[in-house]
Amino acid sequence: METYKATGKLISKTKVESIQSKDKKTTYQKRFFVIEQPDDKYPNFISFSLFGDKKVDLINDFKKDANIEVSFNLKGNKYEKDGTTKYFMDVQAWKIEELVESKAGGGDDGFSDSGPNDTDLPF
Repeated sequence: METYKATGKLISKTKVESIQSKDKKTTYQKRFFVIEQPDDKYPNFISFSLFGDKKVDLINDFKKDANIEVSFNLKGNKYEKDGTTKYFMDVQAWKIEELVESKAGGGDDGFSDSGPNDTDLPF
């Protein structure tokens, strides 16, 4: 299965929901959160799901407006009822990291201070 990444600002997160299996023998935990990806004209809002007892807690330490990177999988499902087939997509997050903004004037700008050595010239 292919994995994807998205970055954006945390807009909201829901409370943990308990979902019972069809046979009513197992209870699962599920939770949602939304990030906003800015765009020049229209912002993009992406809703992610966290499924399972351990994964629902991944978003706990992040506050609203935190800049985060989300690693996720796309999970497509097929649903049939009364002769009608429907398809739906779930965006399942499995890793969340906070993005730390670099401070102006104090970081690596990608340029090297060392220049070419005069003795290394090809002529």
